[in-house]
Formats: sequence, C-alpha cells, structure tokens
Amino acid sequence: MKSILRKIFFWDESSICAFMPSMRPSKLIWVVALLFGLPCVAHANAGTPLIWGGYFHLYIGNALIGILEGKLLKRMFHGKCFHAVFLMIFANYFSAFCGLFFRIFLQRRWVDAWTLNNFRINALLLAIVLWLLTIVLELPFVRWAMEKTIRNWQKALKYSFVIQSISYVLLIGWYIFCGSNSLMTCKVVKPEEINIPDGICIYYISSQDMKVYKMHLVKGESILVSDQILSGEEVKLFAIQETPESEKADLVAVNFHFFGPNTQIPIFPQFADANKSLLEPLNEKGQYEFSRNHWYSRPLGDVVNSNHRFEAPTYYPDRGMSLLTKCMPEDKDLYYNGKPDKYGFNRSEWKNEGCVLALASPLVAWNIFNVIQLPNDIVLLEMNKQLCLFDYKTRRIALLAKGFGATAILE
Repeated sequence: MKSILRKIFFWDESSICAFMPSMRPSKLIWVVALLFGLPCVAHANAGTPLIWGGYFHLYIGNALIGILEGKLLKRMFHGKCFHAVFLMIFANYFSAFCGLFFRIFLQRRWVDAWTLNNFRINALLLAIVLWLLTIVLELPFVRWAMEKTIRNWQKALKYSFVIQSISYVLLIGWYIFCGSNSLMTCKVVKPEEINIPDGICIYYISSQDMKVYKMHLVKGESILVSDQILSGEEVKLFAIQETPESEKADLVAVNFHFFGPNTQIPIFPQFADANKSLLEPLNEKGQYEFSRNHWYSRPLGDVVNSNHRFEAPTYYPDRGMSLLTKCMPEDKDLYYNGKPDKYGFNRSEWKNEGCVLALASPLVAWNIFNVIQLPNDIVLLEMNKQLCLFDYKTRRIALLAKGFGATAILE
C-alpha cells in the first residue's frame, strides 16, 4: 500500500516525514483511509458532477497537480522533490484563483456574447488563453524551485511550458468526465436544413431591442409585431383566452418579478385561433398561473399525441434536456406521485431515456429553457438568449434568432 501511494504522489518516505515529522507514513495512510471511510448522508439535491468536479479541482485537485508538477520538475533538473512539490502546490492554487477571476472578468465582456455559430472556436480560444496565462503565472514559482546554479528565466519558461501542457491534458480529461457537452457533437446547420412542416410561426422577444417579433419558421423572416419595449427582471410571451369559450387567443407578455405580483402586458389581441395556439391553461379557480420555467416540453397541436416528450430542468446546465418515452402502465414511476401537472402531463407515465442535449463546462455553460415541441418531434428551445431548432434524431441544431420568451402557433 505504501509503495502504491508513493508512486501516485511521487513522494519518498523521507519527504513525507519531513513534512509531518510527528507521524510516520504508515500511520498517515491509515488516517487518510479512515477519513474517506467515515459514513455520511447522501442527498439527491447536493449538486451535479460538474459542480463537485469543479470543487474537487479547486480545493483538492490543485494539490494533486502540484505534487505531479513538482515531481516532474525534480526529474527535469534533479532538484529537491519536497521543495519543488511545496512550491508547485502553492503555484497551482494561486494560478487557479487568478484564472477564476479572469474567467469572471470575461463573462459579460465576451463569453455572454457567444452564439451557437461560434461557441466552439471561442471555447478553444479561451482554453488556449487560460493555458498561456497559467504558464506565465506559475513561471516565478518554477524558477524559484530550480537549483540556484541553473536558475534562469529561459529554462524556467521551458519547464513551465512542459508541465502546464501535461496538467492541462489531465484537466481536459477530468472535465470531459465531469461535464456534459453533447452539444459539441451536434451538427450546426441552417434552419432550412431541419425538416419543419410549413405553417408554424413563433413570436419572441428580441434580445437586441426587447421588442416582439414574429417569425415564419420555413421562410425564416422576422417581422416586428409591437414597438413596445419590454423591460424588466424576466419577460416571457404567452397565448391566453379572454374567456374559455373564446375562439381567438390574445398574445400577452408577463414580466416576472422576484418580489411582488407578476405584471401582464397586452401585446396583440386575437392574434391567432385558440385551438392552434400554445395556450396557457387556467387553474381550478379560472385564473392564469403563468410559469416562469417549464420543466417539460409543451406540445403544439397534435404533437400532444406523440410518444416522445422532453425534460429540461433549469437549475443546472449539465442536466441539459432529456428524452422521455411513453411507458407501459405497469412500468409507471411512482416517484412522481402519478399526478398530472396543469398542462395534463403525467410524468409518472414517461421513462427517461437519457440526456440528448447539454452544454456544461468550466469554459461555457448554457441552461436550456422554454422547450416547445413541434411536429416531427423537432423542438424549439432557448439557450443563452438564443432561439434554436433541434432535431434529436439527426442531432442537428440551428440558430433562429437572438431572442427569448417564445411561444408558437399553427397558421
């Protein structure tokens, strides 16, 4: 057991004893094993693999990487292992937190402006920038770890380049394991390349001028519907009926407030036939309870009879969007209590087939909102204030417009 740990951590017994003189290596091993073996309570709501993977990297992984880099430096210039390991552990924590603040600095200035058409190249560019930044930040520590007789900036830069390249390969593998990046494997196409039946229109709020537009999905042209500028904490469009007997539906915008009642704003009265709209249902009291987020796809028209639905929890981006299929009565999942929601959707009658779309990594993470299921099981969804069409069967996705809060109708 000792020899295995020495190989993993690249430490010999004298180095460990020098670090903890009062505890022999055998006792230290048993103490660590005991700590990891203590019983603890597991919670299903305790985060996701990406969250815990990120915490592990920041708080524990940097120490392990520092041990690896210290051993590599020792082999390069035949220096003292303990001295190099100590410095590289400190260097990794220093560069990690500097990189974290640098990533936050770029969030609104650059990362938030990424679109479906350029997020791949931008993510690669950001990874290269962070890699080069780490080489520079850890350069003084690498030079300090070198023997005085060979200590110079040129050799230190060479060593820093080598060890950071190795470390970043390991980090990329780690976050591929922890994250959920199925969007990376999708083919980004033009909207007309996705098989959408004619006669489907969407109404959405443009993220550029906060006005309402109408788009015919086949034609792909956006037409301004209202000059009214919708501002607020969170705005979304809904189709409602004035009365349950109304043949026409009204288009309204709802401004969701974190504190206080929601604000309903009329946009377009009688804008479509009620039976061809994505109507917001009434509750038992005959009132509208507008939903800020929809966990399950809302079917348009006859799609309600489809054997497929989609689930998109909005809390964590690595949960993404999952495919649901109709299951047999004897296979009902009683965890969901067998009660339909206000849209008549009974989750206990559906089986989760796994995630079909997600983007969650330390570089870029997009939540999936407001999934609307169209004919042919094509879905309209929102990611990072972008309206996208996604065909899970062919794994093709297209950017429609930079907007949000959409609703759909059949013309």
